[in-house]
Amino acid sequence: MFSIVIPTWNNLPCLRLCVEALRRHSTGPDQIIVHVNDGSDGTRDWVRQQGIEHTASDDNVGICYAVNQAAARARGDHVLYVNDDMVAAPGWDVALRRALERVRGHSPFMLSGTMVEAIATGNPCVVVADYGRDPGRVGRDSFSREAPGRARGEWGGAPGPPARGPRADWPR
Repeated sequence: MFSIVIPTWNNLPCLRLCVEALRRHSTGPDQIIVHVNDGSDGTRDWVRQQGIEHTASDDNVGICYAVNQAAARARGDHVLYVNDDMVAAPGWDVALRRALERVRGHSPFMLSGTMVEAIATGNPCVVVADYGRDPGRVGRDSFSREAPGRARGEWGGAPGPPARGPRADWPR
């Protein structure tokens, strides 16, 4: 099981899409933990209604504090940090489990996924494909169908989220 930590700050439409994709495209029963910064947009009510485990702060405490607060509740062997505006592709967790097998016995380590971005900025760490630029217009079906075929080969380095490491390496 992965413990998936998602910090959010009044970004409910994106968070809904993020959680929907994780639930739809995950093969196992992962633990999702959201840290709600502020939440005056209805996020606190939504995570409660969805039964999503969460931590919260009345103000925006920043990504680092939010991620560490949520990660302190992790029960899985691996903590995955995902931003609230990210959408998981089909097979994401299968590919991650394969990568984990290759680094078994090595610690500390960090694995990172490849992001798909709508605009070519020259960032060599991403795949460029436009599936929509706001949560209400994301082409869920075309993304689900096409994104797995856009996978890149393995490469060294980790640009940031989505990022994963052993739970033992996270603060408690």
